[in-house]
Parts: sequence; structure tokens; C-alpha cells
Amino acid sequence: MIQLSKGGNINLAKEANGVTEFSIGLGWDAAQPGKEFDLDVAAIALNASDKAFEPDNSMIFYNNPEWNGIKHSGDNRTGAGSGDDETIVVDTTKVPAGVEKIIILVNIHDAKARQQNFGMVNNAYCKLYAKGQTEPLAKFDLTEDASMSRCIVFCQLYRHNGEWKFKALEEDKGSYDSVLYRDILRGYGFNIPNSPAI
Repeated sequence: MIQLSKGGNINLAKEANGVTEFSIGLGWDAAQPGKEFDLDVAAIALNASDKAFEPDNSMIFYNNPEWNGIKHSGDNRTGAGSGDDETIVVDTTKVPAGVEKIIILVNIHDAKARQQNFGMVNNAYCKLYAKGQTEPLAKFDLTEDASMSRCIVFCQLYRHNGEWKFKALEEDKGSYDSVLYRDILRGYGFNIPNSPAI
């Protein structure tokens, strides 16, 4: 297993030659057991301009769990237990040609009302698996730099010179007291109504 640091990447054609389906497992533990702490994982398919490939549909999450070869495992509302809490599966042969990136966005649900951030989460990570393998190809652990964030792009799958790569990002999208989730999604070009508030 390759332990990635922030900004690190691997070439999937080299590390998993011939494999076209991958899963990204995300895990976390609430630092304060007993308190509600719900992290929502979404995969977003982006075009070459870093905008939503389909502004009404190319966000894959618990309410839209499957789209063109990308699947979401379902919502885990606590992070309790061992192993990966939520998983995104990507079959690269089914992803539309115009999709340049698939980012994995993790948002703390209702973070503003609950005054929660990633500093209140322990052991947050993402792992990349090749289909049929139980041992990850790569792992990335969230760093202390993310402690004030409520929404983070953990990692991405992306095309480069015709090959798929995986990159650890930890890109902060804002703290709970300054950014609304819907505004983050609108920044990617999604059509998000003001109501219901998210």
C-alpha cells in the first residue's frame, strides 16, 4: 500500500495494470462519542473547466446513488464501527469521455447549526482499492490543516494523457461559519435551490 501525502498521486495504469474498476473507501470516527456527527460523501463528475458535467445530475451521493459507472454505497450517519464508512465505486469504462475529474467531496451535515468541523473528527482517511482486492493500493490520512473545515475535497480520480490517476487533495472548501454547502455546489455549476436549505 502506498501512503500518500497531501498532493501525492499514483498512476492507476501502472499500479493496477488492466483494472478498470476502483473503489474509494472513506472512514472517520467522531471525537466526541454520543454526539450526532454526520459526514456526507459525494462524488462529483467535472468537465475540463472544473464544472459539473451535468448541472442537474452528475453529483453522486445518498439521494442520487448511481450515475454513469459511479456508485455511492449509502449514508452512514455516525462513523461508528471499524472499516470504511462510505464507499464510492467507479467503473472507468462507463464514465463519459467528457468527464476529466471525479472529485470526492466530504461535508459535515448541519455543521453550522451544530458548530462542528473536521477538528472534531478522528482518524479521517480515504483508501483506494482495485476491484477484487482487499488490500488498498493507496491511503491518505487527513492532516491537522483541515481542522477548521466543514467541507473538504479529499481526493480525486482524473484523466491525464489518456490514463486515470488518483490524487490526494485535502482541498478546504470553507468553515462552518462562513460557507453554505449549497454555495459550494453552485460553485461547481450545480442548480441548487435556496429551499430546502442544505
